[in-house]
Amino acid sequence: MLMPGRDMPHVDISLPIDKIAHWGVFMVLALLMIFGFYNQYSFQGFKKYALVLTLISSGSYGIATEFIQTLSTERSFDVYDIIANEIGCITGAFLFQFSGRRIPLAGRYLEKYFFNYKKNNPS
Repeated sequence: MLMPGRDMPHVDISLPIDKIAHWGVFMVLALLMIFGFYNQYSFQGFKKYALVLTLISSGSYGIATEFIQTLSTERSFDVYDIIANEIGCITGAFLFQFSGRRIPLAGRYLEKYFFNYKKNNPS
């Protein structure tokens, strides 16, 4: 997110590839965050408020990274990047909320290999 502007790949198409990249990165971030909050067993409050925690924390991170860019001479603040970040956060969180728990193959795989590790291997 804080890569110098001159190092960004140049793509010669009419789509706003920068905004699509912001949207995609924050969608994946939010998906992973809500999945982690929802499937952890230590703090039940995290599971109960997974959607809210994901939207607040990933959204705040998206805003903070844009403000941090004002400290760099290579990067610049862009309100449209914040909008793309926030739309990505909302997309990722709601994608999980409305379909992520219903994807049978992915859900079973993740449950089997990642989230039952603590239950099956107590330390």
